[in-house]
Amino acid sequence: MRLGGPSAEYRAALAQFPRGIALPGDSYEVVRAKFKPAHGHDPGPDIATEAATLGGVAGVWVSQKGKPSGANDPVLLFFHGGALVSCHADEYPFFAAWFVRATGARSFIPDYRLAPEHRFPAALDDCVAAYQGLVASGVAPERIALIGDSCGGGFVITTLVKLRDLGAPMPACGVSLGGWLDAEVSGDSARNPVAEDAFVN
Repeated sequence: MRLGGPSAEYRAALAQFPRGIALPGDSYEVVRAKFKPAHGHDPGPDIATEAATLGGVAGVWVSQKGKPSGANDPVLLFFHGGALVSCHADEYPFFAAWFVRATGARSFIPDYRLAPEHRFPAALDDCVAAYQGLVASGVAPERIALIGDSCGGGFVITTLVKLRDLGAPMPACGVSLGGWLDAEVSGDSARNPVAEDAFVN
């Protein structure tokens, strides 16, 4: 059942994407090239970044400059987007910075392994390992929030499921921003897309 079509906000967001940014026949190399201009922006003069490793997974800390941090501070574990095949953690601090400013928390962006060079569940394993490394570093699970956009939003959900199945301590919450939750592209939204949708066709 269709309920009135996309919102004005969704249409405005779509207008920011160039036509043809997501075509089913594109190779992963083409997807990487197309997505590159959308990432890697300067996070701003108030934001500090630092390369680090958690749970054996490389990544980037994103925090507000001049704000001291301690083990009891809240942490946003940010799983970046990029269609599973593009972008690296060091291209995403600008995105995480919005949430760092809004919450006062610091954020870690794991540089999970990309497909197709690294097949499933490599990226998911990296997300889980980064979370476990954060807990092992002394950050209490109840001080951790998982957040991600697009495929990263999908990793929020799958990481929560994996942690549950492992019997691991769970984070305070998870936030999926436009999460890509149907990796097989088999659901109604893919079979009956809005004609002007830039990503689902």
